Amino acid sequence: MDTVQVSFQMTSPVSELSRLTDSDSSERLNDALNHHLSPRQTQVLLLMLQGHSRSEIAKHLNVSARTVDTTRARMMVKLKAKSNTELAIKAFELCNSVTA
Repeated sequence: MDTVQVSFQMTSPVSELSRLTDSDSSERLNDALNHHLSPRQTQVLLLMLQGHSRSEIAKHLNVSARTVDTTRARMMVKLKAKSNTELAIKAFELCNSVTA
């Protein structure tokens, strides 16, 4: 019996979102998120997905780190997410549902 080796790459929602934020698809992602989040929440989420810390996000948006925390907390309630990872997954799902 011959053995067949199959190779494939699985991508996680988080890695897919990271790819979207770094490509031409970022506008599509931004549009999808704006259907569910405020413009500020979308800004914070996109910066989070790019790997920025809360202090980096605060500095970039010229707000306090506490404001970033509050914005993130409100996004989590709005999207029913319990962690940053779940928030990223929910954002990915929103992007796919709006653009599908």
